[in-house]
Order: sequence, then structure tokens, then C-alpha cells
Amino acid sequence: MWWTSFPTAFAAAMSTLILPLLLAMLGIVLRGAGFAFRKYSPTLSQARLYGALFAGSSLVAPFFLGTVAGAIASGRVPADGQGDRWSSWLNPTSLLVGAITVACCAFLAGMFLTADATRAGHDALAARLRRRTLSVGMVSGVLVLGSLPPIMQDAPTLAEGLTGRAAPLIVTSVLGEIVALALLLRRRPAAARVSAVVAVASVIVGWGAAQYPWLLVDQVTIADAAGAPATLRALLLVAALAGITVIPPLV
Repeated sequence: MWWTSFPTAFAAAMSTLILPLLLAMLGIVLRGAGFAFRKYSPTLSQARLYGALFAGSSLVAPFFLGTVAGAIASGRVPADGQGDRWSSWLNPTSLLVGAITVACCAFLAGMFLTADATRAGHDALAARLRRRTLSVGMVSGVLVLGSLPPIMQDAPTLAEGLTGRAAPLIVTSVLGEIVALALLLRRRPAAARVSAVVAVASVIVGWGAAQYPWLLVDQVTIADAAGAPATLRALLLVAALAGITVIPPLV
């Protein structure tokens, strides 16, 4: 979608951030492979090996995708794509956003797994998952709050948006996480899932609102990077059809 709709910005990001993007892709591939091979492992030791591969790659993929988002948000991806291959993503904003991305994924996964275990009647498993998810949720909150000062110093354009137009969404995210943790503590994981999704979705949408109108922060705006109008209309149609096809069975 990015390649087709905003080709120049995509090329610039791919050139500068090729290393973290390759590492993220490696994590995605190994995650699928670990999941598949674990299911058909002939021995317990092999199953544990592929389980560890699945678990490790489940951390690798979101972390490096987060570093890419942090690099773009902190203005380290120039329009010509000639940014530094290392410092562009090895910096405070990128590393902190990578860690926050992993924490958000773990928090959501814990919420959904706890609800599934409860619905299936696995009470002991649900109790263990609930304790772990509560811990992850609290760590996530501390991580986000602790990351704000360095990110605001390192990415001033993003910081201005987060404290301005995106502030209501950030507040919504904080409240959503508090409600989710409270519901989980009261052993209502099904309802807690909704609040958890609202919390994470608010962060993502708030990030976009804070970064607007930049596609590559301080370098290229969304309007400047946009592809041909006919291409954008076709992509919108494809996205709408995909939503109609996917969302009902997902719900």
C-alpha cells in the first residue's frame, strides 16, 4: 500500500531503513516457520526449539518495526533516502518506540489469551495469564510515561503534535489501559479486551494525528508524496472491499 500510494517516500524509507526492515521481515518469516514446524515436530525437544524460535521472533518483528516508526517520526529519514544506515534507527526515539511496540503487542496478546482461556474453562491457565498480563500492562504504562521526556526532546515535531491535536487520543489511550487493567483485575477479561484494543488503537491513531501532515517528518508531507489520483482511488476501493470481506468474519 505504501509503495503504491506514496512511492517516493517509500523508496526513501526503504533506502535509509533497509537494515531494521530486513530484520523485521526476518522476524515475520521465522515466526511463521516456528509456528508451523512446532506443530509437526516429531520430538518434544524439537517442539521446544521451534517454540523458542516462535517466541523470539514474536519479539523481533514488532521491535524493529517500531524502530522504523521512531526513525521516521524523529525526522531521520531524508527525502533523498541517503540517511545514515545505523544512526537513523539506533537512537533514543527509535529504540524506545521499538520497546513500546513490543509491550503493546504483549499486552494485547495477554488480554486475548486470558479471555480465550477463561471461555474454554481452563481456570488455572487463565489465572496465570491474568497475572502476567497485569504485570505487562503496568510495565507498559511505566515504559510509555518514562519514554515521553526523551522522545519529546529527540522528536520535537512529534512532541508538539502529541501535546496538541493528538492530546485527547493520548488521554483516551491512558484511560483505556486503566479500565482494561481494572476489568482484568476483576476477572472480566472479555470486557477488558475491548478497552485494551481502544487503548492501543488510540495510541496508533494519536501518533498519526500528531505527525500530520508529515509522511516523513520534517522532510515530506503526505500531499507532496502522494501518487497519481487514479492510483489512490483504486487503492481506496481495494481497501474498502478488503474491509467488507475481512471485518465481518473477524468480528
